[in-house]
Amino acid sequence: MAYRNLRLGIIGSGRIADRFVKTSVDGVSVGTVYNPHAGSAGEFCKAHGIENPEDDLEQFFDKCDAVYIASPHETHSAYIRKALEAGKNVLCEKPLALSGKEAEELFALADSRGLILMEALKTAYCPGFAGICRLLKAGAIGKVTEVEAAFTKLQPTNSREYWNRQTAGAFTEVGTYPMLVIFTVLGTDFRDVRFDSTPVSNGVDGFTNAYFDYKGERAENGLGILRTAGSFARAKTGLSVKSDGSLTISGAMGYIYVPAPWWLTKQVEVHHENPDKIEKYDFEFEGSGMQYEINVFKDACNGDQDSISRILFNKDISVAMASVMGKFLSERTLSPVRISKEKVRIWGYRGCCFRFPENTLPAFEACARIPGITGCEMDVQLTKDGEVVVFHDENVKRVTDGGDRLLNSFTLKELKQLKISNRRKFDYIVPPLDGDQKRQAVVEKIFSEIESRYADQSYFTIPTFDEFLTAMEPFCKNNGFMINVELKTSVIRYEGIEQKTLDLVRKHGLEKYIVYSSFLADSIELMKKLDPSCSTGMLAGTVDYCLYRTDGTPIKADAIHPWIGGLSSPLPEGKEDIPVRAWNMEEPFYTNDPRKVLSYDQRIYGESGVTDLITNIPERYLV
Repeated sequence: MAYRNLRLGIIGSGRIADRFVKTSVDGVSVGTVYNPHAGSAGEFCKAHGIENPEDDLEQFFDKCDAVYIASPHETHSAYIRKALEAGKNVLCEKPLALSGKEAEELFALADSRGLILMEALKTAYCPGFAGICRLLKAGAIGKVTEVEAAFTKLQPTNSREYWNRQTAGAFTEVGTYPMLVIFTVLGTDFRDVRFDSTPVSNGVDGFTNAYFDYKGERAENGLGILRTAGSFARAKTGLSVKSDGSLTISGAMGYIYVPAPWWLTKQVEVHHENPDKIEKYDFEFEGSGMQYEINVFKDACNGDQDSISRILFNKDISVAMASVMGKFLSERTLSPVRISKEKVRIWGYRGCCFRFPENTLPAFEACARIPGITGCEMDVQLTKDGEVVVFHDENVKRVTDGGDRLLNSFTLKELKQLKISNRRKFDYIVPPLDGDQKRQAVVEKIFSEIESRYADQSYFTIPTFDEFLTAMEPFCKNNGFMINVELKTSVIRYEGIEQKTLDLVRKHGLEKYIVYSSFLADSIELMKKLDPSCSTGMLAGTVDYCLYRTDGTPIKADAIHPWIGGLSSPLPEGKEDIPVRAWNMEEPFYTNDPRKVLSYDQRIYGESGVTDLITNIPERYLV
């Protein structure tokens, strides 16, 4: 069947689907998007002007001619099978499958139905990669002895690339790129493959090298070029380690070098024994490169034999890649989960700052009254006249009506004149993650009572630290509620703030309920000198920066407070049992914040050793 306009249906609504939709190809349109979570499909379609979001697969298949799969890796095989059984040609993101047997079965199913099944390997269909193949077949570097290809990127640990411990990690995420060129050049008849990996904190690989050994002189498939007996290859992959993303193909008469990023092939160099003899070839590479794979898929769906042949050429490569993925996953040993998500303690970030204005007394009261919440995080700074107040930003502009001025340019009296709006911008609440209506009713009763008490109050003022402690004292002493006091000393070095803060805590007798944290190591180490019995936590973007200064000397803190995206490094020996209180910066605040409520349970970071989660929306985790 020839399609005048190929209507694609997309399964998945994440980052790769977003890039796919933004790639324009003549004769191809997106007619519908499927996600089992209807809200996600709806938001994606609204953002891209697509009319038909779906959470029902049968209805989804009725609205498209062919399917593009951009869902999580572990779901690819099941969705491919369902799409083929529905009579749809399929373009699937890499990896197509996570075992060779799985891949073979899926290709056999496609063949039996007379359908196209294609792995979305954009590099394989770009002009530059075709140029490399032509050079090799023409004997530009003679017999090939080695292929070395790297694909690494630095991906924060709050990305889906790390989440599913059974299938996540560097090799399954980006290993298809180097394996594509290895199997194209040397063939898929390798004798053996072995792996060396470095894990991140949740046990999946953050960096992996795969080593391939070959024996015969002629590849049984791939380009079918001559190779040296005993040739070999190395695939270098990384999510937590960055290296040069180049490609080198070494031969008996020279070598081919493709500079980083080689998979977006724009320039190819042929080097010889004479270092002055370098042949350079330039190739076009438009946009993200996805249009190359989409065009081949479209033409194959329309019966173009050249496109079908190109897809069939890569079929054996897809099966081989899936086989290697399966071997890697079967040999990988995951460390035990350190903290189950049920044991991760929950803290409110600046109180319940999605439902109430951040760092205000109602926000803190709401947090303290929620059953099962461990504590709240808050921030202290000094006014112009040296008073300790509760406020996060060094500038008052974002939260108050005080204009573009630093907080420390105000006296306390002046600061108390500033207004923090009590007019909520959101018209919805966030239910508990498990959807328990009884638990939701408990939270809503607490919040509604507080809101009604302040209903006639159009604004709040910045509280002093003393006022805050007065409000929290009964919750601490009666319920064991904890307080994380962040000393805002990394941008403005408030001299004397440590002693003043400590004096106020002692005044209220709350020493055992307080944890002091800061992005400035000197500040928390000073707190220890002032009160050796106090609890401290080092704030930083990564685990490593929580543990060590830039010169490598250890930071003396009782706990670490890293960002959820900076959890790649496992805790060193001797530090395995320290508290790890992780924070995020992705959730919306009470003010007009465009960020969306995260759909996943952040307690998953317990797998990375997180003992405590500091979140804008602690009510989601009501115990």
